[in-house]
Amino acid sequence: MKKMTKRKLIIGLAAYVGLWVLTGVFGEIQIDSRFNGEFSEGTKAGFTEGLKQYPMEKTRRITEFDVSKPDGGLGDQYPELPWKYRSRAIAVAPFVLVDKCAYGTGGLCGWGGIRLHVWFFGLTHWWHAKSYWVS
Repeated sequence: MKKMTKRKLIIGLAAYVGLWVLTGVFGEIQIDSRFNGEFSEGTKAGFTEGLKQYPMEKTRRITEFDVSKPDGGLGDQYPELPWKYRSRAIAVAPFVLVDKCAYGTGGLCGWGGIRLHVWFFGLTHWWHAKSYWVS
């Protein structure tokens, strides 16, 4: 292998790994911040008529939840509405992260599954990669 080719390969590999590390560190922080903002409010009401009785309130962040089950595997200790849960995001490639998320922001408003994030230095967008349950 020529010296220039080997050098370019090493520089390219170092840049790739560097971007991956940046994604894992700064992408995680920004995704967490956006998650807190997106799912910041909820209600105990099942329908909009119930909003008079149960106004919007801040969601509580819970630390443990099995997103593949609607009850989170918690049984009787199911959290009171509204709540949210998010696992730590894992950088699977530069600018791409994956996390598990669940939320219950109303009587008939909830979701649990895996999300795919694209992060680019402060800009983030996510999609449902896999839905386990929806209410």
